[in-house]
Amino acid sequence: MSQSDAAGGWKTRLSVLGSDVHESLRLRIDLAQLEAKAAAADVRRLTVGMAIAGALGTVGLATAAVGAADALDGVAGLTTSGWLAIFSVVIIATGAVVGTAAWLRFRREFVGLEETLEELREDARWLGEILGAKESQRGEPETTDNSGG
Repeated sequence: MSQSDAAGGWKTRLSVLGSDVHESLRLRIDLAQLEAKAAAADVRRLTVGMAIAGALGTVGLATAAVGAADALDGVAGLTTSGWLAIFSVVIIATGAVVGTAAWLRFRREFVGLEETLEELREDARWLGEILGAKESQRGEPETTDNSGG
């Protein structure tokens, strides 16, 4: 096998490797786009569900609080307004706790694009290692500092 045949074989292999890497990156980007669309759909569903639940909960709790305050008028020396104030504080505190818990759970469970981005980082590191190995195989002279300092 002549030297030109060997060089042509390496060029072909490198060309195939480049095509394979390009295809791999394209597929990963396509996957990332699909995952982004799925994540956006999940967030939209969460937003709609939370909005509906919030509206229904607000109306239901307000109605229940007014009814309970009216029924308790005069109990423990409190008027309807006093009972409404107490119920309002309890409802607001409960809403804050439930909302915070829902947000924390969402943050903990939402994966989004983390896995795909990590795979792309690994591909980039791998490609960097491959290209670094090719540079060192070319036999380029290493530079050394002979300045004596």
